Amino acid sequence: MVLLTCHVRGDNTGIFYYPDLKAGSVSVTGDFINWNTPGIAMQKGENCWYAHVPQFPRGESTYKFIVDGRWIKDPNNVMERDENSLLYNRCEKGMVYHFSFYSPALGETRGYCIYLPPAYFLSDKRFSTLYMLHGALDWEFTWVQRGDIHWTLNRLRAQGKIGDMIVVMPRENGEFFHGDGKFGKYIAQDLVGHIDKEFKTIDSQPHRAIDGLSTGGYASTVLGSSNSALFSSVGTMSGSYDQRVFNSISQHKADIIRNRQRYHVSCGQGDPSMKLSRSLSDHIRALGIPCEYYENPGPHDWEFWGPNVSGNIQFHWWNFQRKGL
Repeated sequence: MVLLTCHVRGDNTGIFYYPDLKAGSVSVTGDFINWNTPGIAMQKGENCWYAHVPQFPRGESTYKFIVDGRWIKDPNNVMERDENSLLYNRCEKGMVYHFSFYSPALGETRGYCIYLPPAYFLSDKRFSTLYMLHGALDWEFTWVQRGDIHWTLNRLRAQGKIGDMIVVMPRENGEFFHGDGKFGKYIAQDLVGHIDKEFKTIDSQPHRAIDGLSTGGYASTVLGSSNSALFSSVGTMSGSYDQRVFNSISQHKADIIRNRQRYHVSCGQGDPSMKLSRSLSDHIRALGIPCEYYENPGPHDWEFWGPNVSGNIQFHWWNFQRKGL
């Protein structure tokens, strides 16, 4: 089952969903019908409003919903242009959506963004998945709004440096760094289980990776090392490391090696955590665990993370290939 993602299918037909069942009437319009009003009437289903558009045009299209007379953007579609929601049809660009789900571990609903690659809706193919954790002062939209990760993924794909993969960006809030063990179950059990159920993932360790920055780098390293049967590669950028990170990798050394897990550590040369990052990579290698380490100019901020995340993404893609895509 796929969540309510407005998209264009392999036969060039479009499908639109609007989630609020409390609305009295809903229609959809856009440049694909010359912004005709009242647009295409949507039908009320069991879980949402929906409409089909035959022979959707190729290229980029914009649209809006008309809900009880009000024009609104798609609440689940992160892609937009000129205050309108944006759809791609065979443009070789992936889409970013925002959804939420209930986590039993946390006892609450949490949001996440998800990048779906260009080929996602064109066939029944399944895809490798990368989980990206943000820092303590950010949220699930930050990888898109400040990191432009979707454009990085599109660019790397166009250059032939990666193929199609799913990228999940959950809300992190730094709880795990501050000792809340429930967060580990939220990511490793609830979120991974939800994504594997709702999206076309390859549900196996060789095709699952985790990465993060700052406190998210701490979380990705500890969660990755303690769940090597779940994640085949672990990345961390400018991680907020302490002894817990070193202890976790040492404690789980045997499982990490047995599960052929690999690591990618990077840091800006103007970052206060640079010495710790070097020590962490040395520690991982000393245990006989494969680890790549990179330093480039930049501080503990998006000035470093934005341009350098491409290296992390390529590392994980290569690892998916190594395991046999």
